[in-house]
Amino acid sequence: MSLLRTDLARILYDATHADVEYVFDEGISAVAQDSAGVHVRFEHGAPRRFDLLVGADGVHSNVRRLVFGPTERYLRDLGSYISLYTTTTEREHDGWRLMYTVPAGNGRPGRTAALYPKPEPGTALAGFFLRSEPLSYDRSDIDEQKRIVARAFEGDAWEVPRMLAAIRDTPDFYFDRVVQIEVDTWSRQRTVLLGGAGYCASPMSGIGTSLALVGAYILAGELAAADGDHTVAYPTYQARMRRFVDRAQEFARNSGDGGLMPDSRRRLWLRNQTIRTLRYLPRQLIGRGMEKVAHTVELDDHRIPAPH
Repeated sequence: MSLLRTDLARILYDATHADVEYVFDEGISAVAQDSAGVHVRFEHGAPRRFDLLVGADGVHSNVRRLVFGPTERYLRDLGSYISLYTTTTEREHDGWRLMYTVPAGNGRPGRTAALYPKPEPGTALAGFFLRSEPLSYDRSDIDEQKRIVARAFEGDAWEVPRMLAAIRDTPDFYFDRVVQIEVDTWSRQRTVLLGGAGYCASPMSGIGTSLALVGAYILAGELAAADGDHTVAYPTYQARMRRFVDRAQEFARNSGDGGLMPDSRRRLWLRNQTIRTLRYLPRQLIGRGMEKVAHTVELDDHRIPAPH
């Protein structure tokens, strides 16, 4: 099943906001833990105290930085960048994702521009994939990041000029380094890491959201089973998720990004021939690699009976 992250976030919020306190436009600036709880200071609001702290704030997790140390300590660099944002499209996609790939050459790296159709007619998700050494830029400067993408794809054909023209005014621009996060132990005292904060598999894995949601389900189940005792729940959560995480990250590394950013015309040709054969393969065979990863983990049934 494929869902946009914004749609999924809205679904989860609608299902939980009556029972959960949400505080938007806020960030954590300091964390202090003791045997009785977690004292949290916020960037804007008054300090508060909690029983437990779950860092589910992504690959650049501030919770992980405050409690576990600098990001660089846990980062595996996969050597490329990805950019995504909403744009318009004049093509009749009929559900198809379209890619325009340029192999490495003339002093420029391999790169791909892509259009992913969205449910709204005439709209699509623009995707740019670029192989590159680490770049120096300000993560808070969106305009600078847009210029990086525009320079990297300047002069390319297909729909690229129109896609780049739309980059200036898009409301949901995303740009980041493709990395994995590898943390040996996902908990320290009363703080625990979840999803990309603890075990990002990279956008190339295609399974990052599944890792986060399954991890949340298992963590919640273990906390319930342990009656809230984190000293029991946290290690069990990690033990149950570890093999799933390891296989997902390995899958992302082995599947590689050569198809999106080929380093030669030969690799581009091989990529295209592989795609052409897909229509002749049984559907269950096409997704076998991903299914093997997904079936690594076992889920308990935590359904709550509906009220009478």
